[in-house]
Amino acid sequence: MNIFKAIYCNQYFELKQKGKEVQARYNGTILTSITLVLILFGTYIFLITWFPDIERAINRAIRKVVGRTTGRMMGKLIAFVFMVISYVVIRWTIGTQRNYEQLITTFDKMPIHDQEKISKKGLKAFIGTIVFIVISLIGLLVKTYIIN
Repeated sequence: MNIFKAIYCNQYFELKQKGKEVQARYNGTILTSITLVLILFGTYIFLITWFPDIERAINRAIRKVVGRTTGRMMGKLIAFVFMVISYVVIRWTIGTQRNYEQLITTFDKMPIHDQEKISKKGLKAFIGTIVFIVISLIGLLVKTYIIN
């Protein structure tokens, strides 16, 4: 089971215990979208830290589309666009009602031990993306202020 499906299962497993399993699909879609955006953002930070030519190329492409705006505004716009795109992609691929029902039916048929294991895998995947972002940011800071 991939990490995105494991995140859905994690939400279902956690919310089912509270009697709120109806919210699991929506929460799973949101968390999966956030995970995807964090992976993309972390990869971007890693690339601009160690491959400055990529940063310049991306900045030129963004300036052609957006123009010269403040960095804060551009960051908000790009983050919003990526979040919306990732939500739509997740929602209409693995997050469809049919796929979700198949996933949860398969998940419910598993022994409780396997359910717990998959649920933890989803949680670890989400936390792992946050750790990846932090490590990427630390690498960027080290490269910017210590090495240069």
